[in-house]
Amino acid sequence: MKKVALTMGDPFGIGPEIIYYSLKDTIDKISFQPIIIGNPNIYKKLGINPEKWFLDLFVDGFDKTLNSDLGKISLEGGCESFSYLKKSVDLVKSFEIVGIINAPVSKQAISMSQNGFLGHTGYYEDYLSKNQAVMTFFGEYFSLILLSHHIPLKDVSDFLFQSDIEKTSEIALEGFRGLYGREPIIKVLGVNPHAGEAGLISYGEDQRLQRMVSTLESKGFDISGPYPADTLFTGDNLLGTDIVISSYHDQGLIPFKLMHFQTGVSITWGLDIPRMTVDHGTAYDLAGKSKAKYNSMSEVILCMDNYLK
Repeated sequence: MKKVALTMGDPFGIGPEIIYYSLKDTIDKISFQPIIIGNPNIYKKLGINPEKWFLDLFVDGFDKTLNSDLGKISLEGGCESFSYLKKSVDLVKSFEIVGIINAPVSKQAISMSQNGFLGHTGYYEDYLSKNQAVMTFFGEYFSLILLSHHIPLKDVSDFLFQSDIEKTSEIALEGFRGLYGREPIIKVLGVNPHAGEAGLISYGEDQRLQRMVSTLESKGFDISGPYPADTLFTGDNLLGTDIVISSYHDQGLIPFKLMHFQTGVSITWGLDIPRMTVDHGTAYDLAGKSKAKYNSMSEVILCMDNYLK
């Protein structure tokens, strides 16, 4: 049976809870074997008494005593969550797993011991990618490709001109072809107001996107744009669209999370294996209060199962 690793994320956030409840919800629906990289002792702090079948899923070696408080950023939480990521890389390189699912981590907590850490995507790109990793999101109403990841807004324009955004898009679209099982319909968002007004409100960014669209269209992708970002998500403009391509983080993720916050799946394409996670953070304020919703993690698990079939 294929094995997929689930990393616990920051143990003092909601990761342990959403992994436990989502696996209880999905374990009889999936065809892969989940293995958990994390510290099972956290459940004592949470007041949860997991069943034996769940505890048997844990990888050995992560059962030290945890001393920090639930719901708070800590050096210990950062070190623990980073060790889970390292172990997942080891399991990929030893060909023991075919996929990775991550519970959320705190970049701030990990950065206390790992200077410059900017998230799962960049970390896995360094160790599990021969080309580049692409941050994308899968949802019921539309899926999303981000051409740039965590960069300041002022750097987006230079990024578009200096990067091979055709390659970035193609890597992600090939992954989505496998997930959808058909040719998806793709629309590209313009960068500037009204998609640049034919160059009147632009330094050439939207024309750069038009060249990308033409290149991908010539390769057989059903792609069009760029479209004004302020109207694509209104009325019937999004009907029939499978994937939206956005040039920067908030432009695409604000509408995506408005429509999919409890159900969205974050997918990194371009790695040696598929990697998926929830579209929310550690939610320290909910940790240990039995208020964390696990819907998104259940969707992630089912999405991974669908992709691997």
